[in-house]
Amino acid sequence: MTKKDKQKASEYDHLTQHDYEEELDLREFSMFWNQLDLSRSWVPVLKVFLIRFAYVLSQIHMQKHPDEVQQSKEITYRILYGQTPDFMGGVQSHQTWEWWPGFSIRTYLYPLWLSLPGFALKAVSLDSNFNIVNSIYFMHTLMWVVGDYYQFMFVR
Repeated sequence: MTKKDKQKASEYDHLTQHDYEEELDLREFSMFWNQLDLSRSWVPVLKVFLIRFAYVLSQIHMQKHPDEVQQSKEITYRILYGQTPDFMGGVQSHQTWEWWPGFSIRTYLYPLWLSLPGFALKAVSLDSNFNIVNSIYFMHTLMWVVGDYYQFMFVR
């Protein structure tokens, strides 16, 4: 018995014969079942990433969610270009009250994560608005796909 056969056998050990046959029938008619099985390799994970990233790039400009803008892009721009009350040069960005000194109920950890490719783009002078905004979406998508992967593995 090969390793793959053992894995398949252990995957269905808990099922009754009737449930096993029903599972096989459902898989036969389920679109993309084998192509998007995230536990097989990283290729399906890459496919999920590309699907999500294409969706984000094609739809995000038609949707405006205040939290997505105010708590990610605005703060990421502020981190990248260093606007402070003492230095008002650079990109003018708006902070909601949650980010003001004295309140500070938000953490800079997630915007810092989003700004990582921005620092690399700045280092090689490729920090156009198009590249910075899409690098933020790239990092969002990366985080979502990691969540998708672990949710899939948990449910499985």
